[in-house]
Amino acid sequence: MAKSQTVCMAHVDDQSAFFIDNHAIGAFTHLSKKQSERHPVKIGIVILLLCCLGCGYSSAERVASWQALFDDASADPGAIATRTDWTPIALPSMFRLPYPPARTFRYLWLRGAANIAGDPSQYAGIRLGRIYYIDRTYVNGILVGSQLTEEYNAVHNPRAYAIPKGVLKTGKNEVLIRLGIYGTEYGGLLDEVLLLGPRDFIGARISDEFIYRQLPIGIALFLLGQMAFNMIFFIWRKKQRANLYAAAMCLIWSLYIFALFSPYFPFTDDFRITFLWSCTSFVPILFLMLIQSFYKVYLSYFNRVVIPLLLAVTGIVLAFQDTTAAFYPGPILGTGTLFAVIPLLSYVMYRVNSRRPDPMIFVFIGFGLLPGLFIGWDIVNYLWVHHYPPLTHTYTIPVFIVGVMILIIREFIKKEIELDLLYRKLEEPSSEEPVKKPGITSSTEGKLEKIIEFLKENYASDISREGLAGAMNLSPDHMSRMFKAYTGKKINDYINELRITDAAGRLADPEVKIIDIAFAVGFESLATFNRSFLKVTGKTPTDFRAALKKDD
Repeated sequence: MAKSQTVCMAHVDDQSAFFIDNHAIGAFTHLSKKQSERHPVKIGIVILLLCCLGCGYSSAERVASWQALFDDASADPGAIATRTDWTPIALPSMFRLPYPPARTFRYLWLRGAANIAGDPSQYAGIRLGRIYYIDRTYVNGILVGSQLTEEYNAVHNPRAYAIPKGVLKTGKNEVLIRLGIYGTEYGGLLDEVLLLGPRDFIGARISDEFIYRQLPIGIALFLLGQMAFNMIFFIWRKKQRANLYAAAMCLIWSLYIFALFSPYFPFTDDFRITFLWSCTSFVPILFLMLIQSFYKVYLSYFNRVVIPLLLAVTGIVLAFQDTTAAFYPGPILGTGTLFAVIPLLSYVMYRVNSRRPDPMIFVFIGFGLLPGLFIGWDIVNYLWVHHYPPLTHTYTIPVFIVGVMILIIREFIKKEIELDLLYRKLEEPSSEEPVKKPGITSSTEGKLEKIIEFLKENYASDISREGLAGAMNLSPDHMSRMFKAYTGKKINDYINELRITDAAGRLADPEVKIIDIAFAVGFESLATFNRSFLKVTGKTPTDFRAALKKDD
């Protein structure tokens, strides 16, 4: 954090001045009045509103000439209105309070004015848009609405309050807002404050409710449903571990969205802020494992370093809950992790594609690129640009999740089709007459010989006992008993021996990595390969290779 600086701001009548900390400099950051120069989210929202409502606001009066008064003690709008030490500011804007850091809400007052030339009864309410974080809003000294500390849950919660009849008047109308900001967070208003007619007021409330409440919560519920689907898929096919990591990502993202948009958040604001920062280091862990498990390429040495490091960063961020501390690590570690993860993910994609070339990996990259860019923008924007909390990437998260799910289902269908074609070969009649063995009928012996021949040719594939039995019109249990009686081995042991025999021959080439050999002969992970190799040969793959090299 930059060192505090003292800035002198002249009072509007040039007779007095007040001094503010660097935290409050943002309060006086000039924002152009041109629509195109405001933050890009506003432009998108306006376009969406025009599409939803069919037109803009037909009756609106802008509240302008904003002033600020940094007074944390007084809650009386009457006493505040008579004060003369107000300072002009530009709104919309986000800023920090000049008070000493405290783990609570602190307050300032904002004052604006709207001139009504016609009939004031044509205006039904006041739309303040997104306010960060809590407020009490007065029009001509009358309280028209509020969101207090005990009511504050959703971060992105726009306000629009109905104005009772008789409150507005022809001519100048004063708007007072007592704004509460938590700790050292940025706060303020991010939309123009408008007096609206009945139709526009209702339309604004509906559109704000949809964009900032219903849509994000709907996305969170969609992610929870997707999580349940992935878990069911994983339980059904445990070998598809990508579903487990996809489910975990859906859970974390849904909690992330609930922390920002849910009207029910039972934890403290410090925990909310800390949890959001911790996601920048924890979610990449799940993404790294998702990629590797999807393509069955595990970068063991890479994982032993990077994943523990990311876990350590996550633990450090979660351990420090005081967001007002001088050395709060959340923003530093969160931002640093985000920019470090980009080259790491690029490296993983490169290594995975070099081992198992697949054009679809570029689709994988595309699905992750869109939300990734918006996540980066939200963090940069929060720290250095407009300073509002993370928002835009929330609406792009489903793109990534749906894309990953499409790839997982595609890979599953592809494997099922390949296995179905393999099993059909077993159904073809054999041209050779099997040699009959005692206790086994000629028919069963013929089927077992076909199975053995099939295994010798396809042991590297993901073969299941049920698939073999179905192809031969046998029950799995009966087939397993007959297979062991015929060969003296269980089916899985027989397959593993074929794979280990192949792997032993490949280990003679010192240029080929052991993990690549493991995947090439059909094992799902390096650990499983090592155990099977040791069981069959009595040596680990490393020792076996060393023995071959010594013999040479």
